[in-house]
Amino acid sequence: MEFDPGCGKLASVQRIPWPAVVLLCLLVVGLVWHFGTRHYDFLTPPSEYELALVRSRVGTDLASPSDLFALPPAQETEKAEPEPEPTEAEAAPPVAAPVILDIDLPDPLPQNYWIDLKDMPAAAYVDLASRLEADARLSEALVAWERVLDHAPANPEEREIAVRAIRRIKSSVTAPTRLVRDAPTITLRVTAPNDRVEITRRAAKEVAEALSLASFRQIRFQTVVEANRKTAILEVSFGAKADDQKPRLEAPAPSTADAVETTLLTAVYKLIASTLALDGSLKPISPAPQGETPVESLSHRITRHAWSVLPEAAAR
Repeated sequence: MEFDPGCGKLASVQRIPWPAVVLLCLLVVGLVWHFGTRHYDFLTPPSEYELALVRSRVGTDLASPSDLFALPPAQETEKAEPEPEPTEAEAAPPVAAPVILDIDLPDPLPQNYWIDLKDMPAAAYVDLASRLEADARLSEALVAWERVLDHAPANPEEREIAVRAIRRIKSSVTAPTRLVRDAPTITLRVTAPNDRVEITRRAAKEVAEALSLASFRQIRFQTVVEANRKTAILEVSFGAKADDQKPRLEAPAPSTADAVETTLLTAVYKLIASTLALDGSLKPISPAPQGETPVESLSHRITRHAWSVLPEAAAR
């Protein structure tokens, strides 16, 4: 139905017959196919040339996309330029240690030689000792290595290098079999529990011999062992008479002579180190590492020059 504005009534509407509608639809589809897609072949696969052409077009489109989807370019932040590394010419060269000459040395070389050199680094003595040892001048090299321990401001690594070198050289250098002429005497005073006096005396005798050998036969050691009923420890000090003003060390008293000997040697090493620390001309003696016997510490960590200073230092 259709509304007629002139008469205010609905007018009848003519419908298109459905066969005509079907024919019209088929005609539209046929015309679109005939003029739009009739010349396209949807069954035959494209040739390599056509595929290459498509890839080229797609690559061009991706390289320059449409402005509709383009994003504003990101603002580049200013990057701090790295500082140029110093060239080899600008880098400060390492400071070489001064060279201590090894010519025109006195024969025999005194064991306190080179102690008059002031402010000489340990590296200079290490270099000197290494050159002397390489030339098989072992007695002179031993003196140079000892300066690393008792005279130079050496670091722990340099000190351990010197200790190993001294141990190596002393295994080849024969120690004196007799005391030097006019050798000073140091008395080692030991107080032991009453029931362990005898084994302590036997051990103290061996300790005196080990100390004399470690000093390169420069010092005569004698011992005084006394009993103390009120104590269960060993007391060790320098001096024939008891003196509360002098340093002393205490240690538990073992029950066997061998154990007492080891305990005494360990205590004496610490006592010597504390006594020599009062002498400003010597560098401090390094503590013995774990696993090193006290005999090795006495022989290799205390230089012959330090041993020669000990009698005077112990008498103070």
